[in-house]
Amino acid sequence: MGIKSSNLHAVLSAIHTDALVDALVAGDLLIVNATPKWSRLAKGALNTVLKMGAALPAWGNVDFAELTGRPDTYPPYPHAILGTGHSDTLSDQIVRGDLFVVNSTPKWARLAKGAANKILKMGANDPAWGDVDYTELTNVPSTFAPTAHNVLSASHGDALADSVVRGDVIIGNATPKWARLAKGAANTVLKMGANDPAWGSVAWAEVTSKGGVVSAVSAAGGDQSTVNTTWTNSTTTVQLTNVVSTDIIFVFSTTQLWASASGGCSFGVLRGGSLKSGDMYTNATIRIHSTAFAIETGLSGTIDYYAGMKANTGVTCNLSGTMIAALVFRGLAL
Repeated sequence: MGIKSSNLHAVLSAIHTDALVDALVAGDLLIVNATPKWSRLAKGALNTVLKMGAALPAWGNVDFAELTGRPDTYPPYPHAILGTGHSDTLSDQIVRGDLFVVNSTPKWARLAKGAANKILKMGANDPAWGDVDYTELTNVPSTFAPTAHNVLSASHGDALADSVVRGDVIIGNATPKWARLAKGAANTVLKMGANDPAWGSVAWAEVTSKGGVVSAVSAAGGDQSTVNTTWTNSTTTVQLTNVVSTDIIFVFSTTQLWASASGGCSFGVLRGGSLKSGDMYTNATIRIHSTAFAIETGLSGTIDYYAGMKANTGVTCNLSGTMIAALVFRGLAL
């Protein structure tokens, strides 16, 4: 049976005594309220769901704890650690060798890898790559037992590896590194060149502050005779030049001095016509070679020496086969 148009009416109208009169709004639902009567349930907010309360349904959110049959673990959605999916990280690219550290924000951030052989050290607030200073080490032993190795070996970065040969010396070469200098020939000396030492001979001109003989002269004199008390010198003079006051002069005979008679003959070394004190020999019949006549010091310049003799009155003395020599030593002390 049909309904006349004059009888059409709303669900939420007074025609229905079991309903609350209300207007229709898009999204609403019709529920039975606590009266109980049919009534309008206003639509919920976006993404809310209709949940049953203690007595009536209502719009709301689903709490995770309200889920039933939930798994203990959940497969993660693929994403980057340093991506926008993590609010506590700085988005960045990954590079081989990098580390994660917490920066001052604080957020997880990329720490670029360090150079070869560097270590990760803690700074005042943040870790960083660097070196360890010896003073930063703890429990350092007071001594270290060295491993046996050669001086000229790869164990020493400042040396050239080489074998040991008797007589060699070690010098610093042009690299510069410690290196082996092969031994020199017999009687050679180690001399300094422009840059490097080398074995060689020493020229007299190379010697400074010479300690030793700096001058040596000798002269042969003819036979001499005297029958008076004056000193008679040999015919050949021994002359020294360039003598300095610190030199030591030795004057001596290199052959025999012969006295023909004793008891009145004296022999000695004369300098400038004067007998040197302590240089006179008396009543001698033979003087062998290498007998010293004088040791002089404190003289300088050019000096003449010669052998001399004198005789007492009425005595004849002969100076036979004489040769005198003089040596000048410099840098020595008596």
